[in-house]
Amino acid sequence: MKETQQSRVAGRLREVGYISRNQCLQNYISRLSSIILSLKDKGWEFTTKEENGDYIYTLVSEPNPPLKTSYSPLQEEIRHTQELSKLQPSLSI
Repeated sequence: MKETQQSRVAGRLREVGYISRNQCLQNYISRLSSIILSLKDKGWEFTTKEENGDYIYTLVSEPNPPLKTSYSPLQEEIRHTQELSKLQPSLSI
């Protein structure tokens, strides 16, 4: 599985709790602010500070991981049947 820039940033945040723009630039990640904004949209929280011309993002909290649901072919068939029944007109005699 290919590691994305966002997953690399998230991994660093989980590992050490912060990340800086200059660290990212050294690792060929040039859009840190965009990645941070995307993570914020997913529920991550950060504090930001500027230090010697560098921006440092510190992880405050990470959203709880989504609950994994197991795939059930029977549940999928029931869902599909319910959707079809909504599309078909009911017959009255």
